[in-house]
Amino acid sequence: MIQLQEDDQLSNQSNLANEFEDFKVLGDLASMDHRELFDAQFMHFIRWFKKDVFSRYTKAQMRRMERNNFLMLVGGYLTVLAMYLLLHSFVPAHPVLWGVPLFVAAVWVMRYVGVIHMRAHSPQNLTGVRLFDRAIDVMGLSSCGVSTNVFKRRHLAAHYADIGNFSRLFSQAWLTFDDLPACYYLKPYLLIKFLFDKEFCKHEKIDRRLLLVETLLFYGYYAAVIYELVYLHSYFLLVFHMIPSMLIASSQILGAVIVHSGIDKRNSWDSNGIFDPKKLTGLFKTSLWFNSLLSDHFSINHGIHHAYPPLPLSIINKEYLHYHEHILKTYNNVRLNRVLTHRMHGNILARLPEPRWYDHGVTLGFAALAHLCVCFTIMGLPFPPNLFERLLVDYRLYLRSTRRERYANFVRFMDSMNFAQRWAETPAPNTYLKFFYRRYQRYKASLAANA
Repeated sequence: MIQLQEDDQLSNQSNLANEFEDFKVLGDLASMDHRELFDAQFMHFIRWFKKDVFSRYTKAQMRRMERNNFLMLVGGYLTVLAMYLLLHSFVPAHPVLWGVPLFVAAVWVMRYVGVIHMRAHSPQNLTGVRLFDRAIDVMGLSSCGVSTNVFKRRHLAAHYADIGNFSRLFSQAWLTFDDLPACYYLKPYLLIKFLFDKEFCKHEKIDRRLLLVETLLFYGYYAAVIYELVYLHSYFLLVFHMIPSMLIASSQILGAVIVHSGIDKRNSWDSNGIFDPKKLTGLFKTSLWFNSLLSDHFSINHGIHHAYPPLPLSIINKEYLHYHEHILKTYNNVRLNRVLTHRMHGNILARLPEPRWYDHGVTLGFAALAHLCVCFTIMGLPFPPNLFERLLVDYRLYLRSTRRERYANFVRFMDSMNFAQRWAETPAPNTYLKFFYRRYQRYKASLAANA
């Protein structure tokens, strides 16, 4: 009887996976065992969530929201460009005076580039206007360095395979950023490589015609950046477009990394943590405030977003307390306002005093540094984006503990996860797994030498 119930549950998960529009365009993930995408609690929430959403919103309303986001992105950037042309022409002697507020405005506008993220989840109809959808597809790469065409391979794997950060170390479906960047400003030549790899494009269901158009526009954009800097003695594309786009992309990745700071391979309330800024305390609250400012509140909406990806994030941002109330009342073992650092170094964090006023300023500095470094991660440099998690939780963790204590915590946690055994069983370790295994070996050797 139990086996029959389990089979029925697995069948329901398989059917549920196929209800998602984005799942139908997956490449090699289409052959995975999609009966194990969600644990029972998360699957129950998906059913409740969709019923709750569609009792108050229609598809037409959702498309109108995304259409408005697209228009805000286009209109906002045209406004920033017009302001730059006026100020650069008539007040060229004081670029810092007007450049700082204009840079902030450019970052604010660039937040609407989230329509590219949402297009990956609504490949058939995002905005309700086919011309707008095609513009997002064609211009995504040149507008923010992210291709919806290639991005869907990475992003949909992150939605349906090895969700928790620890699980991703051993994933064969989820790819590290050095293999498949999210942003191509640093490695534009990879686009040519993908374009000429017919088998890769066919396997991953990447439209080569569209990729060719995207690549040509992207290289044209690159040439325009250089031409503007060298021959026009101007810097709009670099300072007020390229850099803001990288900051926004890194903030979204870092926000997602925080949300997925768990161990479960399935979509669950461990792998998809929920975060409530009203209940956050200490320096972690400051870090997440900074990330939310740039990422359109990814730490708030991203875990719930996994339950129904096409839903506009603004709805979750507005109603997250309603969803949190249901989640916390209905389900067990929900990860609320916690990441792996809390689990790994809880003994150190428990003895930290209340932060002083200046600790929040230092934390903001570390948060800004983390976001800048993750810019390079998502462009393909081989270090993991969760490298800065301890600093974001509480930088004083390093000041109020010994190196030996931190090493011991790390090794103890990894041993509890059978890390060494899983490493030995992994046929082709990815870059991040190699990174952490080297750290694991180094820490174990240090602990043994100083026993």
